[in-house]
Amino acid sequence: MHQALVEAASRLDIELSNLAQAAERTAKCVDAARAAIANYLGREPGHDGKLENGPVIVAFGSIARQEMAPDSDFDYLVILNQLESDPQQIQRYRQAANEALKALDLSPPGRSGLFGCAISGTDLVNTIGLDADTNLHLSRRILLLEESLGLNDVNQHERLVEAIVARYLHEHHSKNRVPRFLLNDVIRYWRTIAVDYQAKRWDAPEDKKLGLRYVKLITSRKLTFAGMIASLFFPAITNQEPTPTLLAEQCALPEYPNPLDAPPDSIVQEARQNAEVLQTSLENLFYSTDPIMQNPQVSLGSLAKRYLSF
Repeated sequence: MHQALVEAASRLDIELSNLAQAAERTAKCVDAARAAIANYLGREPGHDGKLENGPVIVAFGSIARQEMAPDSDFDYLVILNQLESDPQQIQRYRQAANEALKALDLSPPGRSGLFGCAISGTDLVNTIGLDADTNLHLSRRILLLEESLGLNDVNQHERLVEAIVARYLHEHHSKNRVPRFLLNDVIRYWRTIAVDYQAKRWDAPEDKKLGLRYVKLITSRKLTFAGMIASLFFPAITNQEPTPTLLAEQCALPEYPNPLDAPPDSIVQEARQNAEVLQTSLENLFYSTDPIMQNPQVSLGSLAKRYLSF
């Protein structure tokens, strides 16, 4: 289990047995996935998964959040860090990711096209905003920051995350501790997935997964959004200069676990009730005027008023 959760359990004097079990299950799956990828790439001379500026296989979702359930999906992307002149090289890494999928015996990525393919890492850094920054592109970029894990080359994955954050911080004024450019995109992503949920209801009103998507939206997705906002407020709270390294470390902190995969109506109703408690708690937290211990000149309410309104 992530050290941050261990510390939280200790401070709150509670047991996080479910999270501990999920973290243990995830650790075994990560080891198995990395072993399968290294074994496959090692079959070819010079291909051990750690080529300089080579492709990086990145996992998303529950495996990155350390909260895998027995029936979790395996969402991944092969991210190219440079122009690959040999198409076979791209296929080799895609097949390596499929070998990890088979080793874990998990469900493959869905049919939306968000995962399970090869994309350009350069585009993730350079294409932010304007017409080329589609919902698909935005989702991949923000999810890479919020919940991702490098499987074949951890250093390459960390470099990519920091490069994206550095792009957001370009021309950032030091007097402004909260990175507005990145904050705006995080808010845009949250609003996008909320709107997309309604669009999915419109296109497929009989979809049996709508209940699951709704539960995720009002609980775990909302908590992920709140956690990301807190991470972006962190430099202001601690009176530090926002840097790619600092923000990348904040992005790597664990998020709240997802709900069950097939919730019946009773669980959906319970989730709605819990979501109301969550909503009220987040409002009380983010609009509190109480001074923050690390920086008595700042409150979460003052930061929310300045950065989350206009």
